[in-house]
Amino acid sequence: MRPENCTLVIDVAEVASDRHLTTAEPLVRKHLVWAGRHPWKAVVVAAGAMPATISHVPAGTAIPLRRRDFDLWQRLKDHDIQFADYGVTHPGAGSGRRGPAPNIRYTHQDAWWTYRAPSDGMDNGNTGIYDICQALVSADHWPPTGRHFSWGDEQIALRAAHHAGPGTATQWIAWATSHHLSYVAAQLGLTAIA
Repeated sequence: MRPENCTLVIDVAEVASDRHLTTAEPLVRKHLVWAGRHPWKAVVVAAGAMPATISHVPAGTAIPLRRRDFDLWQRLKDHDIQFADYGVTHPGAGSGRRGPAPNIRYTHQDAWWTYRAPSDGMDNGNTGIYDICQALVSADHWPPTGRHFSWGDEQIALRAAHHAGPGTATQWIAWATSHHLSYVAAQLGLTAIA
């Protein structure tokens, strides 16, 4: 295949800290100089910044985690590159423990607002997701169009109103991913942010 028919993906994998971000930027720039010698159809820089676990996030409160993957792209976009990330999951997703406490990682501007349900030591299933969803739909980072912003936002709004079951970890990731995809598309100018 010829370069002009190919998209080159430079995958940085994890950008977990400011130190990683500072280290990754000059390395990626070096690769972009090399990439500039060829007529690629497109050049994409991919990275992920979501921690492998959010167990360090205090339960019962919304905590922002920086989207260092987006920070890296912002620093490099003068090279006419496209953006890619690992969404609301860690680049090594699948290696974590099973059955996390109810949580949502909600993309807004340069952060993910992370919500975790407190562990009360009782077997209440995943009902903590209702409190998380109620807090989220009341937050400043809830979009003005609310439930209409994405399929995921619709699912979150349903749980905030107790109109659907609490779901599972896989579903919480799906809701957050749906919102993330809609938000990033708007953030990159592919659609309008509502």
